[in-house]
Amino acid sequence: MAQVGTNALIIEGGAMRAVFSCGVLDHFLDVDFDPFDSLWAVSAGTTNLASFLARMRGRNHAIYTDYSCANPSSLRVNFCGVAT
Repeated sequence: MAQVGTNALIIEGGAMRAVFSCGVLDHFLDVDFDPFDSLWAVSAGTTNLASFLARMRGRNHAIYTDYSCANPSSLRVNFCGVAT
């Protein structure tokens, strides 16, 4: 295994922790804070990390608020379980 860097960013999963993490990562993007040489994430944290790496500020906040506050009957799901 390659050497793990000394400045790691570790993003946890879990509903409320992931919502908090997306706000922290958005702030990191706002102030251009990215000293990390090792990146790790679990579960919901992986989508937060992907958005951080893609520099997509606000993406996860929109997902969390749009889907968690939506009426479940208004979400259409296709055969593969993906919202359409």
